[in-house]
Amino acid sequence: MSAGSFSLDDFRRLMRRIRKLGRMWDILRMIPGLKRLVPDELDSDDLLRQIGGVIDAMTPDERSRPETIDEPRCRRIAPGSGQSVREVKRVLKDFERMRQVMDEMAQMSLLDRWRGKWPASFTRPHPN
Repeated sequence: MSAGSFSLDDFRRLMRRIRKLGRMWDILRMIPGLKRLVPDELDSDDLLRQIGGVIDAMTPDERSRPETIDEPRCRRIAPGSGQSVREVKRVLKDFERMRQVMDEMAQMSLLDRWRGKWPASFTRPHPN
């Protein structure tokens, strides 16, 4: 992943790595300030499978340029992923939020990241 080019493929790889590490909730609970960002009733393994299914149902062009995904494309992706159109839009919204965080972190100094100074967009509660 090069600077400023966080794509849906990168997002999918990141989600797969997290899944390999273990239950996402346990990992997030260890990171200061993140426990309150994820609802208690969230089953992280199911969520990661949903995200992967939605991204896998996209064409390579859609994965590299998610801004091209409009309503008709969402309606095409939804049945291919086994999710609703609403869930496809949620995955895209979550991806955009993660892209923003990754961009902000890339602009932070290594010292700030080492000290745990998270970007402001990363510490805001997740909008449901």
